[in-house]
Order: sequence, then structure tokens, then C-alpha cells
Amino acid sequence: MLEPSLSADGLRVVFATTLPGDAMTMLYYRDRASLDAPFGPAMRLLPARDALFDPVLTEDCGRLYVRDARLSSLLYLGQ
Repeated sequence: MLEPSLSADGLRVVFATTLPGDAMTMLYYRDRASLDAPFGPAMRLLPARDALFDPVLTEDCGRLYVRDARLSSLLYLGQ
């Protein structure tokens, strides 16, 4: 798991990862019902794209910002 971002309430984590045997980095999230519960399975956020990384959630989880290595810029992704 690369560059995880935890929501303010601790119930969602968003992260970039490269799967074994695959050179592409993809964004995923995992949710949990409470702080004492384990996180559920990883769900892919976007179609495969190898240049997005360093996800950051806003406090209300309403916005997700990621860096795009190809454009050398910060991108906003809606909820």
C-alpha cells in the first residue's frame, strides 16, 4: 500500500497500490463500520491508470485529490 489517506472519522482509507505482477498503480478504498471493526475488502476507485498517486481525502470525504505524474499536477476527483 502506497500513500494511504485516512478519513477524519477513521472509517475509510484511500490508497494507491501496485499489485504483484502488475506495473500499474491503481487507487483503491476500504471501509469499516466502526473504529473497532476491520476494514473490508479493497474496492477500486477508478479504471486502471498508472499515473495517479498520493490520494488525499478531505475531512468530510466529499473530495479526493490525487497527483498525476504525467501532468505534474494535482487533480480533484468528486465523491
